[in-house]
Amino acid sequence: MADGRRADSVRRRERFLKALNAMLRGGGDITVSGLARAARVDRTFLLLEQQLTDTRGQLQDRTDELDAARAANRELTRALNHRA
Repeated sequence: MADGRRADSVRRRERFLKALNAMLRGGGDITVSGLARAARVDRTFLLLEQQLTDTRGQLQDRTDELDAARAANRELTRALNHRA
């Protein structure tokens, strides 16, 4: 069931990207409603996609911070162990 939902999301995302590219080439105004209509998706899909993108970015930021903290911790541990 989850695979079916993922496949549906992929198809929607592809339709969205096609519609967005067409609208960008057209040079007119792009609205959420117009884009949703052209991509044959609900407006909430576009908003949820944006929220997902934002959340993934935040997760990557936190992962980078955690990696840096771990590296600093390793260096401090090495320095403490070297003194002993």
